[in-house]
This record gives sequence, C-alpha cells and structure tokens, in this order.
Amino acid sequence: MWRVVVRCAFQGDDGAAMRAAIQKTLWHAKIGSSSEGTWECQAASPQQAAVALGDILRRLADPNLVSGIAPGFVLQNVSIEIVAGQTNPALHRTVDWGKQPGPG
Repeated sequence: MWRVVVRCAFQGDDGAAMRAAIQKTLWHAKIGSSSEGTWECQAASPQQAAVALGDILRRLADPNLVSGIAPGFVLQNVSIEIVAGQTNPALHRTVDWGKQPGPG
C-alpha cells in the first residue's frame, strides 16, 4: 500500500477557479478531498497519481492555464507526500467518491 497527500495554499483565488481545477483533476485520479483540508488517496494507481500531479504542477506553475483564474492569484506553497506502506483508515469516511466535483 501507499498513500499520497497533497496540500497547497494560495491567495487571490477569487471564485476558487484554481481549487476547483485541482479538485477535479485529482478526483479523476481517485485522489479526493479529506475533512482535514488535504487531498488524499490510497486507491489510485501510481501512474494515475503521477499524471494528475504533473497536471496540477503545470497549472500551479502557469495559472493562466486555468479558465477563470483571478489576476491576483499567488501560490504560497505546495506539498506532495507519497508514503509507502501507510494508509489512513479515516479517509474512507471523509472522501465522497460518489459525487464528481463541479467545473474546473
């Protein structure tokens, strides 16, 4: 087993365009929002996670790739943690896999 945790902070995401884009991309890779404010996974394949994380990093590096991004968007930090052999039992209770996130 392995676990991936994504945390990021930014300012000026008026309308939450970046957050929505990140959430949608990660959701398609089976990496969902947790109640702790992170995106976590223990179900996606390493290949799915790598593709999704690459897409997220491209968007964070060039926010203009995100439709509706506010001109004042500023990335403060991003943290991606991939840990082999660890799982989060609470994750299955905190991530809603039944509902796809909105546009982004």
